Amino acid sequence: MVDKRTPGGPLVAPCTALRQPASPPAPRAPDKHFDASGSGRVQDPPAFGRASKPRVQFSSIFVRERLVLLSPRRPEHNPTASLNFLESPTPSHPEPRSWNPLATPGAPAVPPYRRTVSHFHEILYLNADIDIMASAVDQALALKNDGNKAFAAHDWPKAIDLYTKAIELNDKEPTFFLNRAQANIKSEAYGYAIADATKAIELNPKLVKAYFRRAIAYSAILKPKDALSDFRECTKLDPNNKDAKVKLAECQKLVRQLNFFAAIELQDEPSAAEGLDLDAMAIEPDYDGVKLGDEMTQEFIDDMIERFKNGKKIHKKYVYQIVIAAKKLVYDEPTMVEMKVPEDIQLTVCGDTHGQYFDLLELFRLNGRPTDKHWYLFNGDFVDRGSWSTEIALLLYAYKWLRPHGMFLNRGNHETDDMNKVYGFEGECKAKYNERVFKLFSESFSALPLATLIGDKYLVLHGGLFSDDKVTLDDIRKLDRHAQRQPGQAGLMMEMLWTDPQTAPGRGPSKRGVGMQFGPDVTKRFCDNNGLDAIIRSHEVRMDGYEEEHGGKCITVFSAPKYCDQTENRGAYINIGSDYKLQFNQFDAVPHPDIKPMAYANSSLMSMM
Repeated sequence: MVDKRTPGGPLVAPCTALRQPASPPAPRAPDKHFDASGSGRVQDPPAFGRASKPRVQFSSIFVRERLVLLSPRRPEHNPTASLNFLESPTPSHPEPRSWNPLATPGAPAVPPYRRTVSHFHEILYLNADIDIMASAVDQALALKNDGNKAFAAHDWPKAIDLYTKAIELNDKEPTFFLNRAQANIKSEAYGYAIADATKAIELNPKLVKAYFRRAIAYSAILKPKDALSDFRECTKLDPNNKDAKVKLAECQKLVRQLNFFAAIELQDEPSAAEGLDLDAMAIEPDYDGVKLGDEMTQEFIDDMIERFKNGKKIHKKYVYQIVIAAKKLVYDEPTMVEMKVPEDIQLTVCGDTHGQYFDLLELFRLNGRPTDKHWYLFNGDFVDRGSWSTEIALLLYAYKWLRPHGMFLNRGNHETDDMNKVYGFEGECKAKYNERVFKLFSESFSALPLATLIGDKYLVLHGGLFSDDKVTLDDIRKLDRHAQRQPGQAGLMMEMLWTDPQTAPGRGPSKRGVGMQFGPDVTKRFCDNNGLDAIIRSHEVRMDGYEEEHGGKCITVFSAPKYCDQTENRGAYINIGSDYKLQFNQFDAVPHPDIKPMAYANSSLMSMM
């Protein structure tokens, strides 16, 4: 009701106004419109060419002494309410009223709609031409669809978040868990993927895709025996599933291979360098690259960089020389290298590069190549997944040979035999060179230091912290990595290569299914007990290339942009000067030849990662 006699007067009025004598008809007033502000006022329509505030459709009804308006407009204090009401002032409550929610909070936004409303025996009845409340099931489905869009855009964290919100609204739909399992696989959160697939199976024991995805996740963490059971269930439920049959056969082959490798590991094999007579190896006259003598040169490195860019290889003799020389250098270093940054030196810390050779060259283009005044620390995972892993490993090893005190290399969880046999590096070595090259690399990887201490301020290690608060820097110093060549499933070495941070305090199970996770309180205690400013680690994709976590005491850096050609992340690196301040830098992926990631992987099992 509008009091036409009072321009700009209240839109709603006390019901007693209806008992006033009828007035003679007045001339038609100019059109008015509701300004959607919640103030209960009207205003003249805007002049032509001026923007109007949004109009809102509403219904009105008398409830005792009050006129109540119903509208889908959203008050600022409750922007998610679907249906709201505005009461008229009354003699006992003359102050202006505001919109309040009538429908259940959390309902999705609905457009203005036509409705009728009536009041009978304290019940408000509405008849409308659409549903005014979307159910939790509908909302969950909408969130799942948005998650699918994020997944298609390779934004795995956003997809996981949307699937999680859908599950919070409807935890009885198995496909929500199934989709989140796949996003977790893409994020390398294989432990979470296994849990999600298991939940989907509980909800629908005949859901073939759930068994399939759980099997893929088991394979990724090198538990092929568990994967075998799920692949068998896939073929049992769907006998015509050719993909499941192929994966089952490959999984059986992987089980045999890993059993064989485990048996060999128990034996004390001689070094792959034994019996290798480098002096007797001749360089063919048609070799068109720079020759390498007994010492590494910058000229050789520059030529090698260009050869690799052009799809060429270096001679096998030079490969042997580089790997053997680098192995000797890193073997003689302590398990935790301790270094200072001199006054005129810049140190760059890089995270995972994962065989993305052309992106590494882009990093060098932007930040400068290693020199006597520009040192580098690469924090593990040089190899696997990307299809230029030998090129990266040889380049880093060549720089280590040329400048042993300016190139620092930490071991990552992918500088290990079992990962290399599955994720591509072994296959790449055999395809480009031979099996002996892989064995030499394997020996060199087991000789790599596990951590670097920068200026007594930053501990740099690939994975993260420990399951025991009592572990100190001295425990790392004392760790005999040469007596334990492979990390195994427990212990300090495994934790240094595999663990991840979490937002919750304390410790928790690993999202990967290997190792564990540590909270901000764990990080703070470790830093306080060891006099550190922070730990710097890698091991995980970060969409911005880096992330400061745990109140700045846990820093993740990842240097493989557009990881595996699938994740739309940037790469990053950290520059540190003699003042030990951290300067974060980001970079983007560059084009590379048309060779897909995992091109040399053990089997198509890994193509699902």
